[in-house]
Amino acid sequence: MLNTNLGNGGIGYSKLPDGTMLQWGFYSGSLTTNGNSNSTKDISFPHTFSTNCHVCVNLTLETPAYQNGIMFDGLTFTKFRAILMGAPYANTPYDSPFRWLAIGRWK
Repeated sequence: MLNTNLGNGGIGYSKLPDGTMLQWGFYSGSLTTNGNSNSTKDISFPHTFSTNCHVCVNLTLETPAYQNGIMFDGLTFTKFRAILMGAPYANTPYDSPFRWLAIGRWK
């Protein structure tokens, strides 16, 4: 089953016959940094992963505003939190586009 849903910012998923599921997305908004010059954004998967598998997430920044890169935490079968790190100034809004890819299982 394939659901590309490209009209929604490039968010979608693909279920492969062997049970593997790929999910992807693009966040294109602005985020305001906290006192440590970091920003966070909660991302919900378009489809829930199976609860009896491991999920792997890859993130790619689209802008150099965050000099120390991007990581994630709070990973569940339905969502994760992206952490953009090391912007030049605290408490400042920055364009914060990033892409994500998650791999797990649907059955």
